[in-house]
Amino acid sequence: CSSDLSEKPLRDVTADELKYARIYYIAGFFCLPMVWMLVVMNWWRFRKSNTENGKKMRTYVMRSLVGCVIWAVALVIWCVVYQFTWEKVPFFRAIQMMSPEGIGWQ
Repeated sequence: CSSDLSEKPLRDVTADELKYARIYYIAGFFCLPMVWMLVVMNWWRFRKSNTENGKKMRTYVMRSLVGCVIWAVALVIWCVVYQFTWEKVPFFRAIQMMSPEGIGWQ
């Protein structure tokens, strides 16, 4: 008995599921990449479906996965750059609420 969702028998993707996957996929472009993660988690098992709706669902799932990975890489890069250069870049110092020197918003 495997707990892998991809092992379960596939049923056809319903029109409602496809509609919601499309809405969530579009919502991910509005700086909501966690919604892309929801698309991947909810509909991952349909990525192998060969029906017409299944192929459309596969498109939303795989594109959401790519978008989520790109966003995560960009976030890690931002954190690393910020941590190593916050003292040297005036913009980074300006966006801090509290700095180690005790100079906060005044």
